[in-house]
Amino acid sequence: MLTKLKQWDKKKWLQALLILFFLLVSVLIILRLDMNALQAFIVKHQSISTFLFLLSYTILGVTPIPSEPITYLALTLNGVLPTILLVTVGNTLAATLEYFIAGNLGNLTDFEQHKEKLPSRLKSLPIDSPIFLLTVRAVPGFGPKFVSTMSGIYNIPLSRHLWTALLSNLIGGIFIVLTMSGILTLFR
Repeated sequence: MLTKLKQWDKKKWLQALLILFFLLVSVLIILRLDMNALQAFIVKHQSISTFLFLLSYTILGVTPIPSEPITYLALTLNGVLPTILLVTVGNTLAATLEYFIAGNLGNLTDFEQHKEKLPSRLKSLPIDSPIFLLTVRAVPGFGPKFVSTMSGIYNIPLSRHLWTALLSNLIGGIFIVLTMSGILTLFR
């Protein structure tokens, strides 16, 4: 058991260092970018830029780093409807990645054994209920990550996880993009 924990700690530290390195390199690249050249690239290579936007949402979705700057960039370059689609699909991809990561972590840590030690109120939460999944996703900040993580750990059916994530991400995407669009209009 102790060797498993030591191996897992090494993997965890290595993953954290790789993520930190990736983020540092990304920030350095972004600071050196010419925004006019970036805009021209995005407009010229729409399919590549769509892939990069989705990849950015997916990567940022599993980190505590907010994706709103990506949304702002997408909105200024693509318009309202394409950005709503990017936000919805990107955040649903991120939720799915969180689901699979948490599912694997639940298996690694023998979650079922630890679940029995939880307080009765926490054990009795209706985590597999679509209403619970949608309601908690609406809580800003921790809600979406909590639901995706718990869905993976509790092995909620993937189809239920996906449709609740897609619906809540669509509603959230519409809200965020329209709000940003209104703010952009005020500053023009």
